[in-house]
Amino acid sequence: GRIYDKTKGKNRNPSIYYLKKKGISFIRRTKHLRNPYVNKLYREDIVSLTTQNHSLQATSFYLLLKQFADKQNATLEYYTKSDLAEKQFFSDIRPDAYFTFETEKGKRSCFVEIDMETESRATMRRKMQKYIDYYSSKEWKTYTKSFPIIATVSLNPTRVDTILNETNVLLKENDYP
Repeated sequence: GRIYDKTKGKNRNPSIYYLKKKGISFIRRTKHLRNPYVNKLYREDIVSLTTQNHSLQATSFYLLLKQFADKQNATLEYYTKSDLAEKQFFSDIRPDAYFTFETEKGKRSCFVEIDMETESRATMRRKMQKYIDYYSSKEWKTYTKSFPIIATVSLNPTRVDTILNETNVLLKENDYP
């Protein structure tokens, strides 16, 4: 279904899409979606608009990545923030997602941050500092041969530039070339 406010001047907010009664049963039958995640969606009655938009962006990213992996005949292992919290793969970092992508040429892993421009520069800076600290700790070598790529997904090119600049400043402050 869809909720859309047609009132003049109020249509600045995006439409809200939701699953109708048979939607959950359809998703449960879809092989690549995990039941704990589906059950979580089903139980959540009230979620903020910010969280809804963040979840939609994360889902869109996953679906694009899955489509790309299928075209490349690659194996994709994808973990949401909830999956990672349960498994506690990584010490102090909490990415929105983590995935591995494997082809006949090899395997790469990636941390994913979905940026909806709701976090301050200071918060983004602290988040990037945690990745630098995690790299320095060498703890990641328990899970993978090379340090995962850190991908920030953002819809705003200016925001991407800001995040890149802040990250470069942090790298210099931490004596990385």
